[in-house]
Amino acid sequence: MGQGIGQKDEGVGLYSTGSAVYPIDSPVKKRILSMLEVEGPLSFDEIAGRLGKAKSTVSVHLKGLAGDGVIEVQTNPDDARRKTFHLSGRHVGTLSAHGCAPPRTSSSAPAAEFADIPSLYRFMCCQVRTAMMEAGINIEPILYSAGKMVGTSIAGILSQGDMNASCGALANFWRDYGLGTITFESLVPLVIITTDCFECGDLPYVGRPVCAFEKGVFSSVFSSFYGQNVTVAETRCCAMGDDMCRFVITPGDRKSP
Repeated sequence: MGQGIGQKDEGVGLYSTGSAVYPIDSPVKKRILSMLEVEGPLSFDEIAGRLGKAKSTVSVHLKGLAGDGVIEVQTNPDDARRKTFHLSGRHVGTLSAHGCAPPRTSSSAPAAEFADIPSLYRFMCCQVRTAMMEAGINIEPILYSAGKMVGTSIAGILSQGDMNASCGALANFWRDYGLGTITFESLVPLVIITTDCFECGDLPYVGRPVCAFEKGVFSSVFSSFYGQNVTVAETRCCAMGDDMCRFVITPGDRKSP
């Protein structure tokens, strides 16, 4: 039986090097790339230890990834035997062999229901994304990166000098541009609630959080507000059957100057 888009399916990872996009279907290679993406540069022994695989097996996979240009290898100038591995490719999406999505009941909505241009654009974007999900294409890494760029662009106009005023400016921005309604469950920890979500409101049931673009926006905006890198976790989502999307913002390491 085919898997729906809400079911777990790791699929084939797509990594761009700038000159080509490489499909990565090896579970070991995908684990290596995930570790480098999350943890940053790692030594050979660190990678082998986390994988629990024979060093000869790990070496073969690392050589393959380096040959494709998805990772880079740096040699310690004081000891040529010590190497550090870095992620150089960019994770741009996932392909799944099981791309069956539920019927899209919203696709027959008449044009008269679109009260303004933002609602029409929102509907169109959701239909494009749903069609890609039906085809087994997950572009959430790209959406997250795009959201971060947007967040960086608008952070300056939202910053009001203190967190309360800045959060109010963000809520007003969301409302004024038809992106939904933002309220704050709490400020410490910072928890954002969005209703009438522009990103997932017209998507079918997926069974997991899907608001990657908003996560990217919030990541950049609140990294700017706090002066620290932040982690954004979406704990509830309309695409999971919830009546809201809920984001928890956690400050992390101080940003580099």
